[in-house]
Order: sequence, then C-alpha cells, then structure tokens
Amino acid sequence: MGTHLPELSEQAFSAGIGACSPRNLGKTTTAALFLHYQELRRWNPTLSLVGPGTANEVITRHYGEALEGLRLLPEAAFDPDPFADRAPLNLVDVGSGGGFPGFVLAAACPGLQVILVEARQKKWSFLRSASRKAGVSCSAVNSRVEVPLPGTLPDTIHLLTLRALGLPEPVFEALRARFPRSGRLLLWQTLPLLDSPPGFRRLRTISLPGADRRCIGEYGPENTG
Repeated sequence: MGTHLPELSEQAFSAGIGACSPRNLGKTTTAALFLHYQELRRWNPTLSLVGPGTANEVITRHYGEALEGLRLLPEAAFDPDPFADRAPLNLVDVGSGGGFPGFVLAAACPGLQVILVEARQKKWSFLRSASRKAGVSCSAVNSRVEVPLPGTLPDTIHLLTLRALGLPEPVFEALRARFPRSGRLLLWQTLPLLDSPPGFRRLRTISLPGADRRCIGEYGPENTG
C-alpha cells in the first residue's frame, strides 16, 4: 500500500509552489500543478508515486526540486507562442513516475514539446490521467528505453531529463546520437557525482535548496559534428 498525501487547499498549494519556484509561474501553471497534485493524492495510496519518507514535504521535495530545472532551460522553453517561427523544442523525460520532473516542466514551459516515458503501465495511466485533467499538453509513452530506442521518441532530442534513474551505457550512447550540439542532459543526482554518462561532458552543477547532497547536473553531448 502507498501513502496518503496531505490534503491542501489550492491557496496553500499555490503559496508553497510560489515560494520554491525560481520563476514566476503564473496562475494557469499553478492551477495545472494543483490539479496534478489532486490526481497524485488520488492515485498515490495504490501506486506509491511518492514514498512515505517524503509525503509531508511533497511540495518542496518533489515539485520544488523539479522546478529548479527551470534554471537550466533555454529561454525559448518559456515562449508562450513557441511554434510560430521555429521548430519544436523536444524534452524527453525518462522514468517519469509521478511526473517529476517532466510533467512539472511541461506545465511551466509552453515552449517545450514534452514526452513522458514510463515503463510501468499503471504509472503511465496516472500520467495520462493527470495530463488530461490538468490540461497540460504533453505525451505519455508506455515503454522501456533500451536499444534500439522506442519508435515513439523524436529523432532530435534537445533536452533529456532523468531523476534518480540510471541507464545502461548503450542506451546513453544511443540517446546522445540524437542530440544536436546545443542539446542538454539534466540529471537529478546525489553527491558525490560519478563520472559523466558515456557520450556526455559535465557543464555545471546546481545544488537543490535545503538539500545537503542533492543536485542537478547539466551535461552536453560529446563528439557532435
């Protein structure tokens, strides 16, 4: 059995989200994240999308740490009219689970096309339900990421996000082959950092507020033409 998450009013949720976001989210984004939280509360007792150890700090530990990724995104990700004069900016979130960070970034970034990849069917079903009820435009894919890569992934990956999930070396190499020179890999990690994933070089690391060891590592692709 999973954990029951705290009941929060929309006002309390919005205040908590606003306090831990590095950018002003606006009413539409905050409302969408609150609808996601309502779905999270409904599904969590059976799916354990959020574990018991962090249930009482779900805003700061899960939403807040996902929102810290906004610091590392290009300004085009926040474009309210993103596809008028440029190609889509694709973000692939592998192992999306409860939607952290992929769903949160999709809600906050109208300039991204976000693909949430989740291998477990019940969690994928949650992501589809949350996206529909929150009115957030993103795709939820029920698939494992392995070689060969799933046909549902885009040919060009501008941003790849992973939180507390490792991938085999051949998978990282296959994904890196789809990165343009400007592409970025964002890893929610724990210090001390291990070597960079194969095919990537570390660019910078930002510490997560209130965390002694948790951080986000930003990586760029190596050997791109």
